[in-house]
Amino acid sequence: RQEAQRYSGEPIFSSTLPYTSSAPVRSQLGSGVELETQVVQLRTCIETLERRLEEELRSFLAISDKRLQAREEQLRGIGETLQASADAAMEQLNRRVDTRLHDLERAGLAPSALDEIWEALKRLEGDCQDLDGKLRRAASADDLADRFKEVERAQVQRFDERLATQEKRMSD
Repeated sequence: RQEAQRYSGEPIFSSTLPYTSSAPVRSQLGSGVELETQVVQLRTCIETLERRLEEELRSFLAISDKRLQAREEQLRGIGETLQASADAAMEQLNRRVDTRLHDLERAGLAPSALDEIWEALKRLEGDCQDLDGKLRRAASADDLADRFKEVERAQVQRFDERLATQEKRMSD
């Protein structure tokens, strides 16, 4: 570039060039200027591509963050619903037990009444175990949020790798 700017139309190193006329030298310098122009254009294109890719990355991250937040809110709602359902079921079971105990107190404690109590308590225990199993199988909101963050990190890493590949292709 500096050599092209210093050139004023006179032969450069005419004693070392194999050409005797200055016309071929000018055409060679013209090719160098064209090459330099192409390099400048390529750099401009790469810079533009980098800006666009950065904008795309920011947009992608913003969208991913919004989606992650929406999923977290959804999971919190599901968790709260499950907790409310479990609380309501426990309250209902407590009422059933209280009702049975009051019924037995009023009726007296006949042997058949004791069998009835045991059966009711066994059903109650089965219901509690069933609800406990359902609650344990349900993934917690924190676990799901962690999983979503891992997925987001993996997507960002893949996007970065693709970006690096595209930059490498552009530089080659």
